[in-house]
Amino acid sequence: MISLVNRSDDVRLILNNLGLIMQGLGIITMVPAILCFIYESDAQYMPYFVVPGIITFFVG
Repeated sequence: MISLVNRSDDVRLILNNLGLIMQGLGIITMVPAILCFIYESDAQYMPYFVVPGIITFFVG
């Protein structure tokens, strides 16, 4: 039989790791936005990277 004594600790550990992964994805999503500053002809695409990157980072 599986013991559920430390279930809250297990959930906290999983949520902590998921938060770190989401913060990493948010940072990686912002890399193309930085490149939009270098290549100014593609600046119109910047909101497509900045908005999801910020949302993902802060949710994480």
